[in-house]
Amino acid sequence: MESLYALAARLEEASATLTALARAVTATDPARAAFGADAPGRPGELGRALHRQWATATDNRAREATTAATRLAATASAIRAAADRYADTDATARRRLAADLDTDATPRRSADLDAPRRPAGLGSALEPDPWFGVDGPGHPAPPGAGSTAFGIPRPRHGEVD
Repeated sequence: MESLYALAARLEEASATLTALARAVTATDPARAAFGADAPGRPGELGRALHRQWATATDNRAREATTAATRLAATASAIRAAADRYADTDATARRRLAADLDTDATPRRSADLDAPRRPAGLGSALEPDPWFGVDGPGHPAPPGAGSTAFGIPRPRHGEVD
């Protein structure tokens, strides 16, 4: 989780840098005189057009930088929230595991460890499974061997259909 928090911090830094850059780009625009906009005639017209184009371009780049900074900040926030949820899930899993270890004082036999677990109310692991064709722990029905679904019995080992 620490790497997620570190990534979020770096994204926040990048967001702050882009925000500062967006302000600096428009704050340092050269004066119109630097483009020759105050010159008479055709050179003045070109200077004014160049200055206008420069101002439009820097405004657009500042807007783009602000948008990117906002997106980076939102991404950092989402990563922090995900890291928080991961930490909460880990804590919950630790608590549940500790509670299970405290209440399960009876060790399970190795045969019990191999048996498939079923939700309560679906019968024991040794009863035929009407949906999956299982005759007990770890004995799946071979393809095309019939089924116990819908009351149709499956032939036993050595029997013919």
